[in-house]
Amino acid sequence: MSEKIFEILDHPSDLLVKIYARSADELIRNCVFTFGRLVLGEIPPSGRTVVTFRVRGRSVEELVLDLFSKMITELEGSDLLPVEASRITGKIPGGVVVQARAYKLKGNEDYSNVIKAVTYHDLKYQSEMGYLTVLFDL
Repeated sequence: MSEKIFEILDHPSDLLVKIYARSADELIRNCVFTFGRLVLGEIPPSGRTVVTFRVRGRSVEELVLDLFSKMITELEGSDLLPVEASRITGKIPGGVVVQARAYKLKGNEDYSNVIKAVTYHDLKYQSEMGYLTVLFDL
């Protein structure tokens, strides 16, 4: 991918990220990609494991917040790091099913960021500008 997918913005204590997308579907794909990069710094081979997330939201922001929360829970509970959205079905906003290829952590990886939670603070989708900002607690 040659286009910029995300960038890390200045923030005094947590991790503020801008994720770029031309559509809501692309935003979901880029959120999964960005999560993997934020955790490990580089994307490992995606592996064969597929994880499924059922996410809901009355707005794109709520839906993305639910997706990030579920990816954090998956990582903490099963050591599976979602790195690539392989299939998205449903309605954005509303409810979607995201299938993502995941990398099984082996326990010897160096984390770039230990993400504890995603927050509503600074969460804003600017569809006309083509990006979403999101803040993670570290």
